[in-house]
Amino acid sequence: MKELIRNWNPKQKIRIKYLIDKTHYAYWETTANELYTHISKFVDAYIKKDIKLSNRQLYYRLVGNNLIPNYIEIYKRVCKFLTDLKYGGYIDWDAIEDRGRVPKREPQWDTIQDLIDSAVDSYRLPRWSDQEFYVELYCEKEAMESVLRPIAEKYHVYFGYNKGYTSSSTMYDTAKRVNKQLDNEKTVVLLYLGDHDPSGIDMVRDVEDRIKEFLIAWRYGLDDDDPDYPRWQTQEWIDDHFSVEHIALTTEQVKKYNPPPNSAKVTDPRAKEYIAKHGNVSWELDSLEPEVLMQLTEDAILQYLDVDDYNAWLDKEEDDSKALVEFGELLKDDATFELTDKGKKMGLTSIRDIRTIHCGKVDNKCDCCNEVSEDDGKTCTLLKKKEGGS
Repeated sequence: MKELIRNWNPKQKIRIKYLIDKTHYAYWETTANELYTHISKFVDAYIKKDIKLSNRQLYYRLVGNNLIPNYIEIYKRVCKFLTDLKYGGYIDWDAIEDRGRVPKREPQWDTIQDLIDSAVDSYRLPRWSDQEFYVELYCEKEAMESVLRPIAEKYHVYFGYNKGYTSSSTMYDTAKRVNKQLDNEKTVVLLYLGDHDPSGIDMVRDVEDRIKEFLIAWRYGLDDDDPDYPRWQTQEWIDDHFSVEHIALTTEQVKKYNPPPNSAKVTDPRAKEYIAKHGNVSWELDSLEPEVLMQLTEDAILQYLDVDDYNAWLDKEEDDSKALVEFGELLKDDATFELTDKGKKMGLTSIRDIRTIHCGKVDNKCDCCNEVSEDDGKTCTLLKKKEGGS
């Protein structure tokens, strides 16, 4: 929500000096009211869509609509302006996220019923177990999590981000999951999204090569004299059963959606090859509309999904969830009621007996005895409320 943390009165005139090239500067001018109007328009639109924006995503909305020039000095000033807007109570704190600085703790629940509700919400069966393919989703940028994770959760696939070239530990863990799915006779596909720049393009190759390095060692073997390796799984076999698919940002998508360009990073060691192929420009993944990225990702997953088999698992989850809800009701009853002497004389031993072998009713008039208790006028005469029971 919007909260006033600091008394902030923005200067009406904003003037930013930015470097056009190595020797030439220019100035961009606007007013605080005008910039705030543009920002609030995008923020309010994405709040309605339940999408949290990062600073960079919002910046590219402004650039893409020709509202501000695309230079690093402008970006830094817009980020500071966003911070001031939040502290000044002008925009919702929850509308702009910083994924790298969100504190976390273990979950807690106020009641057992809340725990049951949480279990129902998170209950998942192995929805991909009878699929031909196994799919994971990876992104170069942590800032895209709020856009991409909902799609990953919808289709129950792993989602990760690498924030640059991935560590060897992360590659090892990923390769272990891939190897397990190959053992399960799956064809494994990692869907990857990254910037269209020298490193962003190269990361697709890097991820695939480094995972395959583990797979070759595990499934083909480095020791020719070791008889335990499955020699029929050659490197060609691995190539046929595992791949990294670059689903964004591609050259075709740049041509189609025309995102705002940046200068290619000439200091990147991969710049020479990239510039020779694509020119001295690059594009960031964040510059595409979130809805576009979500649709691209969903379409890519659906290429490898048998929807009918997947929906069968959803139906089973729904049936199982009903059983969880019923179990929660039993726990609630056990915490609230206990058997009366009349119930005990009838041979009942628990609240569960009433639900399963007796009338089946707890919190309304009892069908089996056609009576209600005197203390509350509605509970079955076989039950009474515990002291302190809610």
